[in-house]
Amino acid sequence: MRGQQAGGHRATFTVEIHPHPSSLPELVREVHNALPQTPLLAAGGLGNSEDVRLALQLPGVQVVALGTAFLLADEAGTSSTYRQGLIELRGRETVVTRAFSGRLARGLRNHFIDEHHLQAPALYPQVNALTSGIRRAATRSGQVEYVSLWAGTGVNHIESAPAREILRKLFQ
Repeated sequence: MRGQQAGGHRATFTVEIHPHPSSLPELVREVHNALPQTPLLAAGGLGNSEDVRLALQLPGVQVVALGTAFLLADEAGTSSTYRQGLIELRGRETVVTRAFSGRLARGLRNHFIDEHHLQAPALYPQVNALTSGIRRAATRSGQVEYVSLWAGTGVNHIESAPAREILRKLFQ
């Protein structure tokens, strides 16, 4: 199960579809009720140890997956501009937008999203191709306001540390 709070591109079959707006607990309960014997994996919006603990208590959940929590991990392949953006823009909200790629994706709000969010069409991969040069140049020059900073709603909990330290804190 992937809740709406997850970062990055939405899991949809076509770019026009808006995923169901259920929270992770609602989604898990709905699937568990339909398939009570099926072990579930929960993801989306898990940013701290309390989120992880609560997700593991949901019916049927056997495993949790976290992505945003590891964006600043020492072992992550996150670019220096992406890392810079996550730190400099800490405290900004995340939004679901088509602005960078034409597909719905959750990322940290920045100038590019503010300027292009409302008129961005559901045209992937065309929009993605159109904005790739902007994103590439912004990454090279450290312009965090023009880079797609995909992140989930737990982004304000993340920190720079080795992955083992992040895991220890998430599962304490």
